[in-house]
Amino acid sequence: MKDKGYIKASSLIETVIAITIITLCSLIATLVYTSIINQTPPIKKYEYEFVLEKLIQETITKNTITPYKKQFEGFTIEKKVVVNQTNSKLKNVLFLISTNKETIQYPLVVFNENEEN
Repeated sequence: MKDKGYIKASSLIETVIAITIITLCSLIATLVYTSIINQTPPIKKYEYEFVLEKLIQETITKNTITPYKKQFEGFTIEKKVVVNQTNSKLKNVLFLISTNKETIQYPLVVFNENEEN
């Protein structure tokens, strides 16, 4: 008699184990991916730091000491100017960045040569 050609197949238990291993690997990969995404700072942070750096450079180089407030998408930058009590040539400039979650302050002291005591 001839031997019938049987194809070796996997059992139901082997299939369930393989699916379980694949599911666990994808779960771990998803957890690692979400933890990495949550750790990176959002793009808005880089955007407001760029705008703030531009304002600080403008304040220092052009000696523009005027209050400023501008609304951007997702954050607001405000520049407050306070005259120093002891020396009127010194100006305390405070940059306030307001986002949905927090308010960040960047203080700056500017010397204005054009002012007289």
